[in-house]
Amino acid sequence: MAETNSHETESVKFICTKCGECCRHIETLIEIWPCQKNGVCQYLQGDLCSIYETRPDLCDFKRAYKHLKNYMSEAEYKERTIKFCEELKAGVSK
Repeated sequence: MAETNSHETESVKFICTKCGECCRHIETLIEIWPCQKNGVCQYLQGDLCSIYETRPDLCDFKRAYKHLKNYMSEAEYKERTIKFCEELKAGVSK
């Protein structure tokens, strides 16, 4: 089983299972992201990020929310993130 990461922003907690699905569908998150022709992030190696320590804000749960806090509550951000994650894992989003 993949190692998990727990990310918290005050009352928001999101547990990342490091499955790599968001990285395999990076074009659904941002169209200008450096990805391969198949839509996979160029920094994904296996299921893990090869630039994890220096990854951009978009790829970090807490830092990404800092850019969105004027547009939605923490609870809504968590809910949307979890829903999107579940859709990617189920093959729904694309």
